Amino acid sequence: MFTFLVISYNEEDVIVQTLESIRYQIVQYSGKEEIQLIIADDGSKDHTTDVVDDWIERNKKLFSEVTKIYHKNNVGTSKNYATAVREIHGAHFISLAGDDLLPANDLFGLIRENEMVDIIAGGILMFQDGRILEKDSHYMDIFAQSIVNHKYLRWAMKLGCPIQAGAIWKKELVNEADLKFTEQFKLLEDRSRYYRIAMKKKAFTYKYVNQPILLYRKSNSSVSSGNQKYLKMLNQDMARLYLIGEHETKNPFMKMAFLFQYGAVHLRGNKTVGILRYATPYFFVEQIRRGIFYKKFENLQRELIGKYKIQNQQLYDKVSGNNENTK
Repeated sequence: MFTFLVISYNEEDVIVQTLESIRYQIVQYSGKEEIQLIIADDGSKDHTTDVVDDWIERNKKLFSEVTKIYHKNNVGTSKNYATAVREIHGAHFISLAGDDLLPANDLFGLIRENEMVDIIAGGILMFQDGRILEKDSHYMDIFAQSIVNHKYLRWAMKLGCPIQAGAIWKKELVNEADLKFTEQFKLLEDRSRYYRIAMKKKAFTYKYVNQPILLYRKSNSSVSSGNQKYLKMLNQDMARLYLIGEHETKNPFMKMAFLFQYGAVHLRGNKTVGILRYATPYFFVEQIRRGIFYKKFENLQRELIGKYKIQNQQLYDKVSGNNENTK
């Protein structure tokens, strides 16, 4: 069994697109695989759950199991996520927000080719206002995961490796202690779980593939668009995580790295002194990393966009009913 997990909050206008992209994956590629759908809604104030109920009623034959978790009040992204993961029955799962999409390429085939891999991470195609973006600053961070080999994986995960979204997980990798750890944060369900894996798991396997695993929507409310309300909450979560990291690690270098990260978070979150973050070691390390590997990242981006943009733009146009954009 494979599980699709959708995390939603006030997405009545777009969640059908998300669900239709799941439908596309199932119809095109799942074969005889049993499918579980989990919808975890974080107390939406609009008609998101009504829209979901209507869609599920029309498409229930696609699924062996449907689990709906509708919180009456907003509990936060991390707790919503953790509650949903407890209900996963699939051997593998992927989670996505209720405004993002799954890609047009074959995710089930990817799992079959990497059956023994615990975390299959891949590229993300960003889209905004109905168009897939060929250039975006976040692409460089996404492609950075391609250079994270086994030797440096735990180090990178602890300090904020960019393999946050766009990954297929084995369910057995996540236990109750991991979920309780994630629940102490408001928004940081992605980075906190990678941190936890890196700190507590003795052995796991990871692989990056240069294929889209997620289509990420940039909107006015998204963190990637610079929404200050969400950025403030995210910074608070990150600061908390880095302090935990500094406390838990015994390595002097890692202790110092966590403290630098903690300081950088606070500087980024303060407009008055934000420019001072450019004096932090974190910034210089980041620029060195980008400079050394920029050409490789650029080639990966060119390959990803060139190979997958058209088919995924067509998928977006199909699920959104916007056929005029299809070229």
